[in-house]
Amino acid sequence: MNASAVKDVEFLNAMERIGRAMRSSTDLETLLEAALDELLDLFGCDRAWLLYPCDPEAHFWGVPMERTVPAWPGVFALGVQVPMDPPSAATMAEAIAAPHCLASDPTTERQVPEEVGQAFGVKAQLAVSIHPHTDKAWLLGLHHCTEEHVFTAQEQRLFDGIGERIAEALDAMLLLRDLRESERQITELQRMETIGGLAGGIAHDFNNQLLVILCYADMLRDQVLPSPRGSNTRDRVSGSMPEPPSTTERALLGLNEVELDAPVVRPA
Repeated sequence: MNASAVKDVEFLNAMERIGRAMRSSTDLETLLEAALDELLDLFGCDRAWLLYPCDPEAHFWGVPMERTVPAWPGVFALGVQVPMDPPSAATMAEAIAAPHCLASDPTTERQVPEEVGQAFGVKAQLAVSIHPHTDKAWLLGLHHCTEEHVFTAQEQRLFDGIGERIAEALDAMLLLRDLRESERQITELQRMETIGGLAGGIAHDFNNQLLVILCYADMLRDQVLPSPRGSNTRDRVSGSMPEPPSTTERALLGLNEVELDAPVVRPA
């Protein structure tokens, strides 16, 4: 088997590892953790991360998922939203426009931004924008921190392929999350409709009872006590009865209205 065929086999085996790790995940968080753990192992790097949103127009960005070796924690460990600055915006814009991943190592003109290198000990970086159809772009990246590293063409090809695979998985997971949220809203709507129908029935029955009481009060005034005293008695009876709207409100047990068209939240 020649060298090219060997590289192809290695590429396919690596992609299968990534796919297998993500297929075993049941939610978005574990899917991203599994993919980044495989990245750490496949590339022998110190940090693998996902940045969101990869949007130069955003005011802030964050790292919703990151996997590192113990010696090199990153932005995720800080648990912060980072204000957008010109270097970060420029990197995101370049990544979005690029057809392939962006390598920053000792052999490339593109270097790791000085502030990133100093803050997180980055000596080499690979980054690629990934574009789920149902969400804003993300930025997938990895860092070598312990020592300098020069990325091979094979590594860059593999990194591009992994980015595409993660984008596909993100699409599926985000769609599933949106469907679950829609199901929750529909269930809540059905529950409120049931409560509303029950409250309406209670109010209707109560109003019927009020009508009977008022009729007897009228009879008491006109036939039994045909005098100012009878009129006063009737007025006291009617005045002591609650208005129908307050009865309905009590039947609803103080339940609040449910916001059924709230937008689905993306990772921040």
